[in-house]
Order: sequence, then C-alpha cells, then structure tokens
Amino acid sequence: MLYWAVLFIGAVSATPIRMDHRDSLDFGSAHGEARWGINSTHLEMELAYPTKGWVAFGLSPDGHMDDADFLFGYVDDATKEVVVQDRHVVEDHAMHDTMMMDGHQDWTRISGMQNNTHTVIRAIRKLQTCDKDDHPFTLDSQHAVFAMDSRDPPSKSASISLETTAKTGTEPLDFSHAMSATDMKSANFRC
Repeated sequence: MLYWAVLFIGAVSATPIRMDHRDSLDFGSAHGEARWGINSTHLEMELAYPTKGWVAFGLSPDGHMDDADFLFGYVDDATKEVVVQDRHVVEDHAMHDTMMMDGHQDWTRISGMQNNTHTVIRAIRKLQTCDKDDHPFTLDSQHAVFAMDSRDPPSKSASISLETTAKTGTEPLDFSHAMSATDMKSANFRC
C-alpha cells in the first residue's frame, strides 16, 4: 500500500534558497541523493534515500563516523509524523559509534514524505550554529558522512548504534560552489 506523509513549514532564512546542487550518495548496491542550496546564512538540505526507515547526512572532521554531526530524519510508521533532529556521534569505550540527540536542535524541518520505496526529508540550518555538537558548513571541501536504516528508531530520543546500521558512506563535498559571489562576501562562519 502506498502512502505519503507531507508537511511544509516556512523556512527560517530571510533570503530564498535555490536547491540547485545535488550529489548521489553510494550505499553499496543502493543509491541515495542529497540536494542543497546555500545563501549567506543558511544551508537547506533535502535527502532522498531508498529506505522506509531513518535517513542521516552530516559532516565529519576526518571522514569517520565518530565526532560526526548529523541531520537525522524519518517518517514515523505509526503516526506518519515527519521527524527531523540534530544529532552527533560519540564513540564509547568499546569503540562503537552511537548517534545521540544534540542538546540544542539546530535543524528546522521544512517537509518530509515516505512512499513504499523512499524516505525524503527536507530541512534548513544556519551555516555556523556555534553549538559544540555541530560542525559548520564552510567554503572548504568537507567530509560528508551519511547513513540509513530500514527501520525507524525505537523512539524519538533513542540513541542509534551505527554498528548495527545496514548502510553508511562517506565522501568529500565542496559546498562553496553552491554560494553566489554576493552570499560568499557576506557569509559569516565565525561565532
């Protein structure tokens, strides 16, 4: 049975953002897509992954999952609620990577939907949040990390073990080409 859950919430950026950049994300035999646009203050991101579970996209200082900062989202199977969260990864004493909720939620949900093959989440965030658990989107090449699971998390606040996640990936991305020259001059990446 095909169902859709769609929600739209006004963006928090005063300047409209064109979503004219995209990248295919390789999960081995499956491929997702990230689309984004940037202005001088915010990045808007849309994730379309081949799963009916949760999706995540983030930044890592070194391309590994530990210390990564994530946009995390899913459409709740029971309530059809579109859930968008700001999460980060910590490595425990046994070297297991676990995705935790940030104390401050910096991603704002714009929309989301799910059908019988894909989950799509769209959200917006400031380029620099000054949150200790967030990595800023900068004009340099950055390490993008991504993950998905075939199931929703057991609860909204549940920690997610990436050791049991079916699919993860990483690749370098350069967000600077998504900024106009005007936005680049006025962008503020400092706290």
